[in-house]
Amino acid sequence: MKLLIILLAICTISCLKREKPLTWETDWTIPVAHGSMGLGDLLPDSLLISNADSSLQLVFEHDIFTFDLEELVAIPDTTLIESYTLPVVTPVSFSPGQVFINQPKENLLAIADVELVSVIVASGQVAYKLESTVAGDVVYTYKIPSATDPMGVPFEKIVNVPAGSVTNKSIVIGSFDLAGYTIDMTGTNGNAINTIATSIDCKINPSYSGNVSVSNQDTIIISNTLQSIKIERADGYFGQHQINTGLNFQDVDGFEMFESGNLSISQFTMNFNIENGIGVDALIGINQFSTVGNAGNSTNLMHPIIGSTQLLNRAYESNGSFVPSNLSFLLDENNSNISSMIGEIPNSIGYDFDVEINPLGNISGYNDFVDKDSPLRLFINASMPLNVIANDLVLVDTISVNIADTSKLNSMKLMLDLANGFPLNAEISIAVLDQNDKIANFIFSPGLIDAAMIGSNGKVSQIANSYHEIEINGKDMERLKLYGKVILKVKFNSPVSSNPINIYDYYKLNYSIKANANVTISIGE
Repeated sequence: MKLLIILLAICTISCLKREKPLTWETDWTIPVAHGSMGLGDLLPDSLLISNADSSLQLVFEHDIFTFDLEELVAIPDTTLIESYTLPVVTPVSFSPGQVFINQPKENLLAIADVELVSVIVASGQVAYKLESTVAGDVVYTYKIPSATDPMGVPFEKIVNVPAGSVTNKSIVIGSFDLAGYTIDMTGTNGNAINTIATSIDCKINPSYSGNVSVSNQDTIIISNTLQSIKIERADGYFGQHQINTGLNFQDVDGFEMFESGNLSISQFTMNFNIENGIGVDALIGINQFSTVGNAGNSTNLMHPIIGSTQLLNRAYESNGSFVPSNLSFLLDENNSNISSMIGEIPNSIGYDFDVEINPLGNISGYNDFVDKDSPLRLFINASMPLNVIANDLVLVDTISVNIADTSKLNSMKLMLDLANGFPLNAEISIAVLDQNDKIANFIFSPGLIDAAMIGSNGKVSQIANSYHEIEINGKDMERLKLYGKVILKVKFNSPVSSNPINIYDYYKLNYSIKANANVTISIGE
């Protein structure tokens, strides 16, 4: 009976003609975001290793400086122009297929401070321009007998030049690709350097319809340009060079989520490596190595390698593979200040080196070599167990939230559940982002959130839970609806008088965000 009365009432209300819509307010609670923040979630996989006991090891490798092929060998664009006039007093008749120019030549390239005997071309071309006044079709054959492709076939290209005249030259322009060719640069007799032997043939096109008369008024102009040559490998003698890098800085990737603060770390080890993959002897002087922390402070490495000069033996080849020479220096808390440098969470590395190539001259007898895949490089690799004391260490994560876009939303608050699984005290801040992913306003900055409790085995035995309510004003509510992003910042500190604490891969800060929204519902609009 009660159900019937309610249905009749609803029908009556819906059938009545109303001047105003029926409205009422109601509260809705909906989940908008949940997740977790652990070091394994925030740091790249390449930086973290989980040990057998689930403890975390921080590892990284970073190239500091690379001295490669292009630093040593560069072939400039070189234009070779030949103009041919037949040495005849009276016109001469040439039949189809008859060669009237055959010109071998050795071309010395202007390559500074390097004496090359062989190169392999990674990319580049021969650009040509052919001009002819001959009154018949001419076949131009351009050869580099000492240049062979990967199959051992010598370089030979053919171009057809249409008939021209003294008053109207025939001009043909194009290019040949040199990529993949190996070029012997010792000349025709094999005793030169930086020299490319070429051969040019010109003949009347064999399929031309008749004989062609050529006089001393006719010219053939051939312009060839070695253009944009990049080397894959070079052999020869690369001279004696002294190179100073100057003080340079480069970014260190992987630590972006550590916005500020520092770590007190122990058992940190770093290998400072110098690997010579070039077939030259070298001296390298290390003038400075430094880190710039996230607070902008710069710290110079203190270790015996600073200010020292190291002799690097040349690399060699064995069974088609490069065998580099290596020097490695172990840096740890006992022989350097490297632990404090890394504890400041570096975002960039500075270096200043001197490199001297072939300090003893041409002792290899033109057997220096350099290959694009085998540079001289300086790099570091490091590792440390995450057994740390955290000092105002701030981690940052961006969270997407989904708030329905409704014009009837009157007010809203966020309900935040936190479960701190780290044995570190934490302070949580949440900020709303604008359309440029920049912080528009902080909506939550609570006090200290307790660290999880550690049991007798040194691992977390009890997670610290907390609950928070966040009132959202109109502007922030609109930003959440439009852009749907907030930043979660967590500042970690080790408990007072704490010893270094092991961090395990299952330690997480879990969060759950719900929205409690007051909305107006209208019927009859």
